[in-house]
Amino acid sequence: MKKLLLIDGNSILNRSYFAMYGRNMLSTKEGIYTNAIFGFMNTYEKFIKNEEPSHVLVAFDMKHPTFRHEKYKEYKAGRAKMPDELAMQMPIMKELLDALGIPRLEFKGYEADDIIGTMVKKAKKAGLSVVVLTGDRDMIQLAGENCEIKIPTTSKGSPVVNEFTEKSIIEEYGIEPHKFIEVKALMGDKSDNIPGVSGIGEKTAIKLIAEFGSLENLYENLNKITSASVREKLEADRDNAFLSRELGKIYADCPIEQELDDLIPGNYDEDKLIELFKKLEFNSFIKKYGLSDERNVNIDVNVHDSSEYPEFENAVVYCSMDDKGFPTEASFTDDGINVYILQGEEKIFDALKKLKMVRGHYLKSLFLYLLSKGIELPKPVFDTAAAAYLADALKDTYGVDELAIKYLNMTFSEENGIAGRVSKIYYLEKRMSAVIVDLGMKDLLNDIELPLIEVLASLEYFGFKADSEFLQNFELELTKEIDRIALEVYSETGSEFNINSPLQLGKILFEDMNLPYYKKKKSGYSTNADILEKLAPQYKIASLVLEYRKLSKLKSTYTTGLVKAIASDGRIHSNFRQTVTATGRLSSTEPNLQNLPVRTEIGREIRKAFIPGSDEFLLTSADYSQIELRVLAHVSDDNEMKDAFRRNKDIHTMTAAKVFGVDDRFVTREMRRVAKA
Repeated sequence: MKKLLLIDGNSILNRSYFAMYGRNMLSTKEGIYTNAIFGFMNTYEKFIKNEEPSHVLVAFDMKHPTFRHEKYKEYKAGRAKMPDELAMQMPIMKELLDALGIPRLEFKGYEADDIIGTMVKKAKKAGLSVVVLTGDRDMIQLAGENCEIKIPTTSKGSPVVNEFTEKSIIEEYGIEPHKFIEVKALMGDKSDNIPGVSGIGEKTAIKLIAEFGSLENLYENLNKITSASVREKLEADRDNAFLSRELGKIYADCPIEQELDDLIPGNYDEDKLIELFKKLEFNSFIKKYGLSDERNVNIDVNVHDSSEYPEFENAVVYCSMDDKGFPTEASFTDDGINVYILQGEEKIFDALKKLKMVRGHYLKSLFLYLLSKGIELPKPVFDTAAAAYLADALKDTYGVDELAIKYLNMTFSEENGIAGRVSKIYYLEKRMSAVIVDLGMKDLLNDIELPLIEVLASLEYFGFKADSEFLQNFELELTKEIDRIALEVYSETGSEFNINSPLQLGKILFEDMNLPYYKKKKSGYSTNADILEKLAPQYKIASLVLEYRKLSKLKSTYTTGLVKAIASDGRIHSNFRQTVTATGRLSSTEPNLQNLPVRTEIGREIRKAFIPGSDEFLLTSADYSQIELRVLAHVSDDNEMKDAFRRNKDIHTMTAAKVFGVDDRFVTREMRRVAKA
């Protein structure tokens, strides 16, 4: 059976916009917001893959008044204006749909719901099955034989799809889908300013329609309603009930000329699609849709074997590394066309040790290998990953292929993958050098980011000396304290159970001990930290569980975890990454040395495990002195802030003194922390 996928364009765009709202909003360097379009495209692709429709239509609302406004001037009055950041994405979304060959439709005087309702009717008549994709529950009145309503939503932080069929609706609500318009007539709709019957909610409305079937039958049998107050409300708002049904009913007879054959998706407009994807910085979609810009120049790579290899002192290098960080294959070029492939560590090593200057992509891994071989590091002339990070610090990844799509106007004939990669890096350097200059970041790249690669490679290679014995002893102390608290928990509850099990803990706290619960889910009672912190001031058991969890995390993450991370040389070799954070800070992983606890005394103890490499050295700590606040003092011209810095006062201590009404001398560490936050 052929299938028609009907998409409520405004609804899905709106949902996508708010799904990535606030700090997570996506935008291009030119300031074009893209979060709604990005979310819509991902949703569309998912449903196209899952449903495999033969016909597709995306329906949109128009700004013009509809026939409903003629019936009721207050229809949708008071609805908040569409956010500007979303409104600017609407015309681009329509352009993108056209370029993708996806049929779309808007119709003056009618809403997207009416277009969808009309097409559902046409599809059923023609024997097509229908799936309606929307974020609007009003659409469930369209569910029926061969017509399913699907509403994407989020549950527990994960995307889910609520599916409504005629059978599932009857089972859940006890009424047929088409009767939901009768329900809406009674309960109204605040979002659309549909009045309904004052004082009648969804539960009462469903109950009444389940019993009487329609407004007409309900009002003909008001005397059968036992509740006097419900009867009075219905009598008082009779006209509003029938008006509300007219306003809320999806109209299925729009004078639409488009027939079902017009809803078969067409071919892509590749030039327009590439233009839009580049404008939106959706580089992954260019690759996903298999697009290539035929106007671009094709570069043929000449691959040479190792017998022809020249002795480069300055080259672009790309290495494939094994899981131990040793090169298995390497490509070298100095013109982007002639690429020399070396295989085997010995040949690669001989070539690398002759380099005086090097360009590449994520050069740190290469430098780590050179350090392990005791070779003096060549000067990093350019790193395409570091440059891409400076150009756009909000990206998640900076892959060679991804950057080539974004910055290069050329395609590659790649008989050998590693040869093509080193050529891409060569041409990326040429293009991205100009981009970095245009952004005014040349000095930042040359004086900070490139030298930092060498520093981070050295940090990782030499590692941090850790006192394994101290950590093991500390772990024993933590274990003793955890066991002691566990016994105290059992004493308080009167039974032994798995404290780490939220299910068991919830039952003990909220059923056996009758503590007040703030949240209950299908899986049981919530025992997260927020809940326990609310209970802690009154209930000792909550404080004990919080302390148990804190110490257990310290043990698993920071003592057990750090002991496992100590290498055979007695050092911890963390991975420092410079192209991750949007703020320019480093990122530390495997293990994360930036997350070592500092706010509690027991947490600060863990830091004592990091020691100098020998008795000849000391550890020192250095940090910028509140550099952002000094900039703020200058920009804001705040006299108190400027005076504090001139007199070398600690701004957070000064703030805490004012907040807590004490002299600077009596500000505690905790008071300063609160003021800083």
